[in-house]
Amino acid sequence: MSHGPTDLPDAEAARITEPYRVLLEEIGSGAKLTAAGYLPPAVVEQIAVEAGITKWWIGKANREDLTPPVAAIRNAARELGLVHVRDGHLRASRAGIQGRKDPQKLWRHIVGRLPLGTKDWERQSGWMALAVAASGTPIEQWRGEISELMLALGWRTNRDLNAMPSAHSATLDILLGLAGENRLHWHDVKGVDFPVATTARAAVRGMG
Repeated sequence: MSHGPTDLPDAEAARITEPYRVLLEEIGSGAKLTAAGYLPPAVVEQIAVEAGITKWWIGKANREDLTPPVAAIRNAARELGLVHVRDGHLRASRAGIQGRKDPQKLWRHIVGRLPLGTKDWERQSGWMALAVAASGTPIEQWRGEISELMLALGWRTNRDLNAMPSAHSATLDILLGLAGENRLHWHDVKGVDFPVATTARAAVRGMG
């Protein structure tokens, strides 16, 4: 599968980028943040509804600090350069504005940003996440395989040199988000998501 296609049909690009487009649509020209720096409750609730989070999340889903799936979408959008905070408002970047109505353009932007991070650990873990996802590995096996690859690269934990290194990276978070982790129940994200594998392949090949 690592030699498979690196482009997506419009419908699949729309499906996996939907949470980001929902966020971008809801903040519009800019959403004024609360004194604590969170999105206003009405915006949080609308994002949760439109992104499908309220179908499985327990609670009102109207506070960003108490609704991690919404906070995760916002954080991922920031990491991808789709939004930024300015003058107390969360605003869409130029890439966010362009991609809001164009799933293909948004998808290409995401591909071009991966892997994320500047430190060696972040970059190498991100590349391993892309390699594992691109190969068609079932999602529930991603973390184990990434950890094994990081171990093979020589990474260890400070606390226990014999323990498997963590698979976590911002890149992994993005891939899991594209696979639906924030719009589905976390435990339901499993199996092979072919559009996400295509996304990872495109990133590895520098197709963004």
